[in-house]
Amino acid sequence: MNGEPYNTDIHWGVLTIPDLFDRVEQAQQSNAFDVEVKYHKERGYPIEIYIDENEIIADEEIGYSVYNLSD
Repeated sequence: MNGEPYNTDIHWGVLTIPDLFDRVEQAQQSNAFDVEVKYHKERGYPIEIYIDENEIIADEEIGYSVYNLSD
């Protein structure tokens, strides 16, 4: 994270790549109203995620973006 190794004490709330895959799977298994995912063309990890759990509940949607990852 910004050149520092990922540390849950410092970077709480930041999802790892495995966390993002888990979040997509959870949304799909819970039959969320809308799950949209775009994946990195070469590496296959999610780069954009949009989840709307319930069509009739306002403002519960969530989105994630992944960018500028280093090897």
